[in-house]
Amino acid sequence: MQTMRLIGFILLLSPALAVPAEGESELFVAAAAGQVERVDSLLAQGVDVNGKNAVGRTPLMGAAFAGNVRIIRKLLAHGADPNVSDSRGITALMEAATNGFESAAKALIDSGADVNAKNAAGLSVLERAKKSGRARIVALLEAAGAGTGAPSMPAKSEEDEKRTENPNEGSEGEEKANSETAH
Repeated sequence: MQTMRLIGFILLLSPALAVPAEGESELFVAAAAGQVERVDSLLAQGVDVNGKNAVGRTPLMGAAFAGNVRIIRKLLAHGADPNVSDSRGITALMEAATNGFESAAKALIDSGADVNAKNAAGLSVLERAKKSGRARIVALLEAAGAGTGAPSMPAKSEEDEKRTENPNEGSEGEEKANSETAH
């Protein structure tokens, strides 16, 4: 009897086994199953779009695993974070890429998903896509900067910012090169 109480107490206090709010699990299930109306209803009720289920998976991961682009876009429009990972370090983009859902992967990349993210085992999105034999996804990821180590949407340098603010002003090196080629 003492052992059972101790186990119950440990389970109660363990954050790794915490049970998510009912709506969060429902949103995950609805997103993974492609139930658009149910997803709409739960979002309208204010269910956390980034809420995780018992193993740390978000509704966006469920939709990406199933390749449901319509729900992916809906969740992203409601503030879903494309870079959240589960307890194994898996992201929504990894799910879409590994399962060969090109449109889903593109929607996630366009929303700022990190194309160089790695899971807990150290495998990148690109490596997972290659291991799964997803040539078109590999090309999509590489075109978005995967494998370069650079973020998928690099920050602008100070020089880029200056050019944006003053497009007619170049750096001295550019002006010098332009005047030398003009002669």
